Amino acid sequence: MGMIEDSVNNSIELRIKTKQILEEMIQNGEIVNFETVSKKASVSKVFLHKHKDIRDTIKACRVSNISKKDLQKEVVILRLKLKDLENNQ
Repeated sequence: MGMIEDSVNNSIELRIKTKQILEEMIQNGEIVNFETVSKKASVSKVFLHKHKDIRDTIKACRVSNISKKDLQKEVVILRLKLKDLENNQ
């Protein structure tokens, strides 16, 4: 094998490894962003941004994580308001 073939094979292996780690993180409910995936997969953030499928998955998860956190905060606030209304009646 030549150097180019080795490089291509290494890149393919890194993509597969990164996708597997990303799937595990999602299934485990871990926070998924470029920083956490980069560290866990031992790849650079540039690598993650370079591959559209990986980049898009991470971006989608970031939106989901933010939305879940915001929804949880909103639920707590609404519960407190409801409790306050019930106490004032």
